[in-house]
Amino acid sequence: MSRKKIILLILVIITILQISIRIYMGNEKTYFHMDEAYSYGLMNAERLNITDNPDFSNTWHTNQYYLDYLEVNQEEKNNWLPVYENQKNDVHPPLYYFFLRIAASFTIDNFTKWTGIILNIIFFTFSNFFIYQISKTILKNPIYGILACIINGFSLISLNSSTYIRMYELANLMTLAITWTHLRIWKKENIRGKDYLWISLSFLIRRINTLLCIIIWVRNLSCI
Repeated sequence: MSRKKIILLILVIITILQISIRIYMGNEKTYFHMDEAYSYGLMNAERLNITDNPDFSNTWHTNQYYLDYLEVNQEEKNNWLPVYENQKNDVHPPLYYFFLRIAASFTIDNFTKWTGIILNIIFFTFSNFFIYQISKTILKNPIYGILACIINGFSLISLNSSTYIRMYELANLMTLAITWTHLRIWKKENIRGKDYLWISLSFLIRRINTLLCIIIWVRNLSCI
């Protein structure tokens, strides 16, 4: 077996172990931070905060009242306007909530922690690739790339980022992707075609939040 195949096999094994730990931690997760609940509401609810509902205060509510805020139901599954509208009225770009809304489309009429956790695990898996590439490029040795993946993927902050249903895992992925793109062309005298591809993707990542705002706004405008 060639050295490259051995390194690839090691990376796959490490990533599988790290994903397995995240699945275990996700299964054990019983507590939701307030901001995690807002993640679901921001991609789905008609109002920015559930407390903005006119019937929220001084009224006894069943658990279904809160589930309606957290889950996408049959009547809401084709309405993507909250992804744009809530972020317009809040402080967060819509990209993470766009992905979370896609994930929630597979669990219509059902609220589950796995919608956000699995999405974060996917982001982490791609981040692992970029961590390996960045470390290998800077330190000029694939062994250091493997060590970087081990140190990062098994660290407490990384594990918590994957099970904490917020945009931080995606933000980490975007930062790593842009960093690796710059490293690819750093000190290069001649930029090849595939380098332009990564540069273009890097540019789109920076602008995609604005693009999503426009697409979602136009899509919902056409439905009026």
